[in-house]
Amino acid sequence: MIRVVDCAERIAAGWGQNYHHTALATAISDLYNDLIAFPAAWPPHRRNSFTLGAADTAACELTTLLDDYLDTYIDSKVEDSLSMLAEDYFIWQIDDLLPARVAEQAIDDPGRGEGSMTACSPTQRWLNRRVATFW
Repeated sequence: MIRVVDCAERIAAGWGQNYHHTALATAISDLYNDLIAFPAAWPPHRRNSFTLGAADTAACELTTLLDDYLDTYIDSKVEDSLSMLAEDYFIWQIDDLLPARVAEQAIDDPGRGEGSMTACSPTQRWLNRRVATFW
C-alpha cells in the first residue's frame, strides 16, 4: 500500500494548487491500473475503460470529500488530514468497492467486453449470412 500512501500524500500536498479534475483522475487511474486485479480474459482496452470510469467517479467523490473537509475543519495539520482521508478513500476503493465491481462485470460479460471485434471475424460473418439465408 506504499503506492496508495504516496498518491494520497501527493494529492494532499498539491490540493487547491496542482490538481484539477483531469490531473486527479489521471493519477487515480494510474493507481488503479497498478493495484486492481483484473480477470485474465480482459484485454487492455477493457481494463483501461474500467479504470478510467472508476477514476473519474473517484476524482469527483474525492474532490467533494476533501473540499468539504476543508470547509468544515481548519487546523494546522490540514495536509496530514487530507492525506489520511485520501488514503482511506483509496484503500476502500481498491480493497472493497472496485474488486466487487470487476467481479460483477466479469459475471455479466466474461468475454472480451466492450469494443470487442469478436463478432466481426470472417467465421462470425459467414455464420451470420448462413443464419440470415436459412430463415
